[in-house]
Amino acid sequence: MNSKTIGLIGITAVVLLALASAGTAQDTPSTAQQKERMGEAVRGYLLKHPEIIDEAMQVLRERQAAEAAAKTAQALKEHRDELLADPMSPVVGDPNGKVTVVEFFDYNCTYCRAAGPMVTELLQGNPDVRFVYKEFPTLAASSRFAAQAALAARRQSPELYTAFHDRLMKAKGRLDEDAVVQIAREAAVDVDRMRADMEDPAINKRIDGNIELARAIGVTGTPTFIIGDAMLVGVKPLQQMESAIADARPPSAPTLAR
Repeated sequence: MNSKTIGLIGITAVVLLALASAGTAQDTPSTAQQKERMGEAVRGYLLKHPEIIDEAMQVLRERQAAEAAAKTAQALKEHRDELLADPMSPVVGDPNGKVTVVEFFDYNCTYCRAAGPMVTELLQGNPDVRFVYKEFPTLAASSRFAAQAALAARRQSPELYTAFHDRLMKAKGRLDEDAVVQIAREAAVDVDRMRADMEDPAINKRIDGNIELARAIGVTGTPTFIIGDAMLVGVKPLQQMESAIADARPPSAPTLAR
């Protein structure tokens, strides 16, 4: 922080102190004159050094970013088991992976679909990664239907879930219930059994739990990826994802050569 910023802070502090003190009693002519002089001094200083405003805003942004990162890290720590160890959340990649990536997604999210090829490449290039899917259907009623169907299909086999999930993610346009059922058939899912399992309250409870978890840790959109203590929002370059994985990988686990 340079001398100009310090000077502005000093002047501002004096003004605030004076205003706070003056607020406890009715203004006198002398007090009013002092306020006016202080206001003129601050205004004159800012007009002479307008760049200070940008500097102060940058400091504020950095402070807010640091506070947000600390808040996110604390929330992730408090909800670590829900993120990583929920038995109803589908897992792909290495089930005993050194690093876990968690994705909150919606089947109707075009950005989630756009991230699909990156996720595939990420898993291919990092075979020691455990990848957890968190159904987060918030965009449409059909998003929830698709999430229910996918979790029901998983009860038939993890492989069917993966095949169904991949096809849903490659669908074009907004999914409706008929489209979801047709894609399930194409993925060789037993649709009758899937529909029966979709009625199980445990599936809705899991989806509701994902939504509550997302809110608790500050997820507001899809896709959102959790890697260690980092939260990455939106479609990210593969290099950025791998960098976050490298940061989260235990020291004893060497980075795999690509």
